[in-house]
Amino acid sequence: MELIERYVYAVTQRLPEKQRADISKELHGLIEDMLEERASSDELKEQQVESVLIELGHPEMMAARYEGERYLIGPALYTSYMTVMKVVLASFLIALSIFAIVEAIMTPGNILDHFTDFLIDIVISISQAIAWVTVIFALIEYGQRRRSISPNNGHSMKEWNPKDLQSLPDHGKEIKKSDPIASIIFITLFTALFALNVELIAVYQFNDQGFSSIPFISSAGIEKYIPFIWLLGAVGILGEIFKLILRKRTTSLLAYHIIFTILSFVLAWIMLHDSSFWNASFMSQLETSGLIPPGQESYEIVSNIWSGVIQNLIYVIAIISLVDLGSEIYKWNRSKKFTGRA
Repeated sequence: MELIERYVYAVTQRLPEKQRADISKELHGLIEDMLEERASSDELKEQQVESVLIELGHPEMMAARYEGERYLIGPALYTSYMTVMKVVLASFLIALSIFAIVEAIMTPGNILDHFTDFLIDIVISISQAIAWVTVIFALIEYGQRRRSISPNNGHSMKEWNPKDLQSLPDHGKEIKKSDPIASIIFITLFTALFALNVELIAVYQFNDQGFSSIPFISSAGIEKYIPFIWLLGAVGILGEIFKLILRKRTTSLLAYHIIFTILSFVLAWIMLHDSSFWNASFMSQLETSGLIPPGQESYEIVSNIWSGVIQNLIYVIAIISLVDLGSEIYKWNRSKKFTGRA
């Protein structure tokens, strides 16, 4: 019966993965024995199943009997926790490595100094990443346990009905694991680029003197926005963590995504309309570098393109945001039709 499968699934998802198969068999056997004891006929009635499951208790309580010990990050979240941790750390490591290589090429000098700076950046960034990911998952774990525990008795569960058990996951309707992972990688790299090394977004030139670059964005102008960039990056990663844990589209996830997209667009609007955000000397630096001789038609073309980028980039971002929102709403609506509920 599906209700039994839903109960067993709810219990085993809270346990270490290596124990789930054995405990699933044990639970099935226990439930079957209890049903045989109270069955009045060969026909298995839903009321009998509900009575047995209520007697066994809330899935959280049942899992706690097998669990044996408490966790900062429980088994139900541990796989997602390790996945997010590996993805975030790998993304930061890749980003910082690229930044260090480019910096070493652009400003050749003492290799030891570059390597020392790289190690310091790695230690600081990875320590912060580990701390924040752990804190986020610990809060989610605490929230899940708090919702399950009655305020009147710290060791008893809220009144529950087996009918309230979540449906078994339909793999055809799940959020693919690769989707939130890809989003976490993109958000991490994008955040690290704008918060740590925005000057890498530039026009590059190689001549007899070596490499040189002309940045599009002023590192001094973006400095006041860096805390908001980090915060927005954390909010974005948190949303992807929820997707990785739930693995299904819900109204709450859609609302979260809409809010995140709006906040991202508002921050982009503010930054792009701040004249100090852009490199005010961009065109003059192009002239000085000899890439664009002044007074020629090419100079006017590049100047017009540069002005167009400054004025119209926000509209490109708006279109991308609307397409993204439309895609998410479409996927949510399709999932809702499949399940009959959000």
